Amino acid sequence: MPFQTIAILSGDRQKTIPNRTEAEVLSEIVIPFIANGVITAKWGAKVQSYQVLELRIFETKEPWSKVKGPIAIVLKGKKNVYKRFGHKAESLLSSKKPKVFIVTPIQGEKHGDQDQQRVFKEYDQRFEAIESVLSEAGAIAIRIDKEHALEDLVGRIKKEIRGAQFVVADMTDERPSCYFEAGFSEALGKKVIYVASKQSVAKPGTLTKIHFDIHMNMNFFTNHQELKEKLSNAIEKNRSVLFGTVDAQPLAQADRQRQATRPGLARSGGTRYIFTSLGLASCLCRPLSSNVRPRKQNFPRSPALKRHNASIHHRPLAPGN
Repeated sequence: MPFQTIAILSGDRQKTIPNRTEAEVLSEIVIPFIANGVITAKWGAKVQSYQVLELRIFETKEPWSKVKGPIAIVLKGKKNVYKRFGHKAESLLSSKKPKVFIVTPIQGEKHGDQDQQRVFKEYDQRFEAIESVLSEAGAIAIRIDKEHALEDLVGRIKKEIRGAQFVVADMTDERPSCYFEAGFSEALGKKVIYVASKQSVAKPGTLTKIHFDIHMNMNFFTNHQELKEKLSNAIEKNRSVLFGTVDAQPLAQADRQRQATRPGLARSGGTRYIFTSLGLASCLCRPLSSNVRPRKQNFPRSPALKRHNASIHHRPLAPGN
């Protein structure tokens, strides 16, 4: 069920943040409010930050829209459930649990046509499945949704990936943005657990095809229960690596070497290669040339890169099979 949030501001003002899921209310509204008294959300066409004096949260059976009348009338007689969120947020903030960034396709529409709603709901349920597994493992799942403005989106993604203990990447439907985020994570030296459903969500019946050698470490699943089982197994098999301290400096040096020996990482010409290169280049503060063209050429591997590939930092995580 959707939640409607009323933020009480100074000067007897208030802002409405409608139609958020329970996870969104907790991570995007309540935790920032308790942490620093400020929330950032999209009102109209802009993302703005406000100092908040009080939060009131209400659960409704259906999403609210202006055609249903003023929100005050819709919420009349309903119970303020802020305490439920407040206790959970305080617990999470005090425990300082590690954060895990979730790379997931941003597809479908919450209020679109039936097919768009189906796609949106599927990816939303996947996140909830991943979130439950990570919670049991003692971590917090972090996801950046498309409600945020574009100019803020990439910066927030980079910030959350940098602060994550490790990353879980759903590569279903092979979205360029997912390859970008996965490439950025790898370049930072973050450990990545790759998952994907055996069939496309956007095009049911179409088999999922994964590019690069990440398909060797892919945890394929057919339903949410199998996703939870494989992800849980992968975390347990690699717990010491995932929750240990990883030095990202050797990886950054190796990625610079790779950029020098394999320009652009785009020799196959596909958009997935280019977007993964963008992730690496973005991490290393090196712009990707706008005139990259497909080329058929074998670039020699340097001795330093070979030694790096054999190092512990580049060993693949054990799959959850």
